[in-house]
Amino acid sequence: MGLFGFGKNKDKGDQAPSKEQDVDLSEEMRIISEVEEETEAEKAARLEEGRLATEAVAQKRQEAEDLATRASSEYIDLAGDDRFYMVADDLPSTEPLAPDGLVLSGIVRGRIAKGMEVYLYHSNTNRMTTTKVVGLSVMGKQIDEISDDRVQVDLERGDLPKAETPDEEASNPLDKYSVLTNVKAHGGEGYEEGPENPKLLGLTMEYARFDSDKSFFGVLAEAAVHSEFLTPTQVMRGKGSSRQVGLMSLKDDRGTQLFPVFTDKLCLNRNRPDNLRFEVNSTLALPFPQVASIGRGGGNQGILINPFGPVTVRLPLEAVNGICNSPAYINEFGEEAAQQAGAEGVLNGPAGRAPQPEEQHIEVMLAPPPEAGEYRFMREAIRKYCGMHSDIVKIGIVLQTEKNNPSRRAYLCVMDCADDRLADHFKAIVKICRPYMKAVKEMGAIPIAQAPFADQYFSEHEYTYNKLLG
Repeated sequence: MGLFGFGKNKDKGDQAPSKEQDVDLSEEMRIISEVEEETEAEKAARLEEGRLATEAVAQKRQEAEDLATRASSEYIDLAGDDRFYMVADDLPSTEPLAPDGLVLSGIVRGRIAKGMEVYLYHSNTNRMTTTKVVGLSVMGKQIDEISDDRVQVDLERGDLPKAETPDEEASNPLDKYSVLTNVKAHGGEGYEEGPENPKLLGLTMEYARFDSDKSFFGVLAEAAVHSEFLTPTQVMRGKGSSRQVGLMSLKDDRGTQLFPVFTDKLCLNRNRPDNLRFEVNSTLALPFPQVASIGRGGGNQGILINPFGPVTVRLPLEAVNGICNSPAYINEFGEEAAQQAGAEGVLNGPAGRAPQPEEQHIEVMLAPPPEAGEYRFMREAIRKYCGMHSDIVKIGIVLQTEKNNPSRRAYLCVMDCADDRLADHFKAIVKICRPYMKAVKEMGAIPIAQAPFADQYFSEHEYTYNKLLG
């Protein structure tokens, strides 16, 4: 007899429970195995998602860096001088080379050299420090100069006041996103070339790198608020001896109407040959409160800074309203400036100087003339005339309408021809078009080089005459 029932004479019925247990165990193992396989698949999927996300971030960073490099190189080449811009994206804690000196790090756009006299525009405050470069280093190695690369810069303290308390001395007098450059900021008054806004321009060059950083946007907004901008104008004859100055508007790819402004003449004349530069006397220099007022009224839904590049910054209406309604803005410019909307602020507003009293500033809208009506006859007459004059490259007829007085309309003749022949050709075009001008009785002219809206406008609407198309 076997011990504990395990003998030869064990009943056959005793085998059944063991088989059932084997079946149950196999099923449980199968389920566990499938769960483990699913878990491994999920892990692999998560790893793949992470890898793709990391690659996407790296690609976005590289694209942003490439954009900043192209934009800065293009602008500095256009300037044709030894200027540079650097946004401090890091504040190293290393001991400064100069007594009470300053240390910052970032990517220099252009060429910086030891011994340069420079300007440091502090972030989050309208303050500039005049100082000097005493040291440059890359990976701890001292160098004399560097171009278009990451560098640590040591500066003299310059005219930055020393700390008055130990606690103040312990704190870094610099803030992230301060801008270092050898270009001095100034307004348009007294300067033949118009205003310079190196702090704002330097920040826009890095806009793609930090566009999702709220702190960076705050610094950029502060720089914009304390900038003076250029905007193109169209001067038209008014009643008597008065003149009317039309302010342009542009539409973005979403159809939103925005007020275009430029940080300086170089951005206004981007990619234009020397003999076709837009003259500063055909522009208006406006401080930000007046720009904000125009950008919030007359159909405008915000501001477009440097619409022709090298980097365009769009401030939609919500952003402009947010800036103007902030306590800091109201405290500096007043409640009235914060509430103003429309072009009236340009003439009578409290913020900034007003233009000459004989000038009236109005906003105009640009649109193609209606195909049905007098324009079709004018177009045929213009094409026939241009075909007989080889020095005419392009002619575009645009219908401009006053926003606040739609009944006042005029044709604007945008002309691409020899400078010394422009006046004669315009007189001839007015003469041949006059018999057809019944609905719209006025016509003005502007060289294509002085029409900053031309590139965008005529990319969407055809020229009345284009020599290149026959």
